[in-house]
Amino acid sequence: MIHYRVIVFLVGLIILFVLFQFVFQWKAYQNKLLRLLLFIFIMAVIGIASVLPWFIPTIKTTVLPKLNLPASASVTFFQDFSWPYLTSALGKQAMVLAGLGLVWSMIKHRKLAFILSAWLLLLFFLANLDALKLPGGGLITNLSVEIMLFIPISMLGGYALDQILVHWKELIPKQLIIPSIGLLYVLFGFVGYIGAKQLIPIINPITILSRSADLPAIEWVSTHLPENETIVINSFPWGYGLYAGNDGGYWLSPLSGRITLPPPVLYGLGNDADKISNLSKQVVSSSADPQSLWELLNSQQLHYVYTGVRGGVIPPEKLAASGMFNVLYHQDGVWIFRVKP
Repeated sequence: MIHYRVIVFLVGLIILFVLFQFVFQWKAYQNKLLRLLLFIFIMAVIGIASVLPWFIPTIKTTVLPKLNLPASASVTFFQDFSWPYLTSALGKQAMVLAGLGLVWSMIKHRKLAFILSAWLLLLFFLANLDALKLPGGGLITNLSVEIMLFIPISMLGGYALDQILVHWKELIPKQLIIPSIGLLYVLFGFVGYIGAKQLIPIINPITILSRSADLPAIEWVSTHLPENETIVINSFPWGYGLYAGNDGGYWLSPLSGRITLPPPVLYGLGNDADKISNLSKQVVSSSADPQSLWELLNSQQLHYVYTGVRGGVIPPEKLAASGMFNVLYHQDGVWIFRVKP
């Protein structure tokens, strides 16, 4: 399992970096260009070789199918771009600061501004291939580009702040430099605190899997269930053909050391990924019917089921009423069952 979008982002940045290095300093690099390209090639080969078992399947099953999709006639430019992702908390102020850093770095003829600007243009071009009626539009989305905008915004905003500090020293008496810098650091810290205070309440509750009642239940699992047993948990299709935990059961593996079905999504790096995904899919499809779920779990020698407070596809009340599952633990919305033989 390779996050192919990150690879595309990185490759685009490396290509533009090499190009601008040569354009800005062609005299210094004209004799070194071949060595630089050779170094990049060797590093790419080593990187691909280190992830080869997962790289080839990802190219075949994820990247190539998206590249081969026909262009859509109904897609508009920036269709999946969402401004609220950028403007939440102090996002507007951060973008203004980044804009100042961009303009100033261009005035100073810094490569940073030109490389980042070209990089963003390239990525948004790739994200709008569908709107341009070109194939391969599903590989990169505007949303995926938008999510990583924190990188150029942080770099350009940081550059702007650095330049303020540098030129501020030239405008004030020497005896006031240290107190002024200290005051600025306090101001930066205060702004960071305000931003964090505004960001914390907007955390998406969907991403919070566990609840307080799950913690004692997980502790109970650690002391009462056999270590070699696999515990079935609520799951959902996470992507790339993988399944992930949907409630507090997700934390059983890292906190209690117990094996879960499905395990944490890193199981996609293993040789049993397809087997685990297929079994997880069967659990999801049969979960609404206690009889079907009981037959499936018995056939796979799976003896325990955990449903957390947040819940998911497995209905604990139905399991408890079916007579096919023994209730081992039921407290504050958490259920733990043993599958009857």
